[in-house]
Formats: sequence, structure tokens, C-alpha cells
Amino acid sequence: MIPDGLITYSNTDLERKSLEVFRRRPDVPFEARVNLELLVELEKDVRLTIVDGLIAKWGIEGAVGINFMSPTRFVLVDSLMLSRHWPEYASVLAEEYSHIVLHPALIQQVHEVEDFVDLQSDPQWGRFEADAKHFALCLRMPFKLVQFELAHAYAEIVKEHGFGSVERIEKLTRNALALRFRVSARDIQRRLLAM
Repeated sequence: MIPDGLITYSNTDLERKSLEVFRRRPDVPFEARVNLELLVELEKDVRLTIVDGLIAKWGIEGAVGINFMSPTRFVLVDSLMLSRHWPEYASVLAEEYSHIVLHPALIQQVHEVEDFVDLQSDPQWGRFEADAKHFALCLRMPFKLVQFELAHAYAEIVKEHGFGSVERIEKLTRNALALRFRVSARDIQRRLLAM
């Protein structure tokens, strides 16, 4: 189902593309806890819809595609994600939006949720999913914002706790960043390691 010749991205390409998204969207505040809903809402011909049953029926938290006979692309997120912690919902939303930005040729093939599920069963899907996951991290935690917030969080923690144990300072800094960006500690750790 996935045609040959589609590009995959390096981490540097994904960082650059995430900056392009924010450059195109000066109306989305460039601040920690990126307003993902606004980012999606302002994207031309993209509609975010919260739906019931994606997890129950297909075992997926979100999906993307294009409406038949229309240029409108859709981002679907299961309504159960709204009852979970914000980082989980934001992760799904950012990842699905990432497919819209990174994989338009694939999205053209998806008109129903079943098409998206079929696409995920393709042996090549893993590389596209990996790109979307990394790009989602870049969108939720833009490099320049992480650098800025990291410097401030580190300074605050050292001022309050002293230098002490390196592991303790790292943990406190990571946790402070997770709160500022409203992401999980694991996601901020992944982002810091990718920088």
C-alpha cells in the first residue's frame, strides 16, 4: 500500500521542518506548552475531530486522512484521550498532525479509518511512524524553546538546591521542563537526548 520512493527524514530535517511550521504560523504563540489545537485549527483544509470508538474498534488512539472528493484532511483523536493526562492527548494530536505535514502522499490514500489501519500494517510503516513521532516531539518541544527553558530551569534549581548530586539536578531540571511543556518526563528526556 505504501508506494516506493517516499522520503524519510533525518532528525536535522525534522528539526528544520518544525521550525518552518512555526515560521508559517506566527499566530500560534511560540511558548512552552505549544497550543497544538490552534496549530491544527489554523492549518488550511485540516479539521480536528474528537470521536468515540477508535480505541475500542480499531485499537488506535488517532488517525488521519482526507475526505473523499474534498481537499479537507482530517485528524481524528479518540475521545478517551481527553480523559487521560494532557501529555497523552497532546502526544497523539501532535503525532497525527505530523503525518499530515510529513506524509501528504500517504494521507491521500486514506479516506476512512480502515484505510489508516491498513496503512499501518504495511511493512514500511515503521519508518514513517518513527519520523512522525520525532517530528511530534519537535513540535511539542521546539529546540529553541527547550534551550531557553532549560537554561532558566537549571538556574532556578541550582539557586534553590545548590549543585549537589548531578543526577538529582538532572532529574529536577527534567521534571521542571516536563511541567513547563506539559509533557511526560520520558518525552522531555527523549527530547533532551535528541538535541
